Amino acid sequence: MSRAKRSSICSTDNIKPEFGYCAATRTHYFGYKLHAFCDENAVMHSFDFTPANVHDVNYLKEVNYMLLNCELIGDKGYISAHYQADLFNQSQIRLSVSTRNNLPCKGRIK
Repeated sequence: MSRAKRSSICSTDNIKPEFGYCAATRTHYFGYKLHAFCDENAVMHSFDFTPANVHDVNYLKEVNYMLLNCELIGDKGYISAHYQADLFNQSQIRLSVSTRNNLPCKGRIK
């Protein structure tokens, strides 16, 4: 990951880095996102990089066929009742996400 001003000198890979936006810090950045899958013992089983402009939910659409009957715990970028229902109906994947502070209900979405 690099600052946006350095984007012209940091694009040498086959999958080009892109501009992304971090809503938590209200900043733009240039680079990649890391998507990692760990078990309940924090052992990493797989990981992947995507350009920074790929939304977390869109990445889940690509990998949901590789995972079956499991629980995924994601950050606030994964909040979507529609995607949670899709994941469960297609692959028996339960998605747990902490809610945003500005939502009326607190706790996890189940």
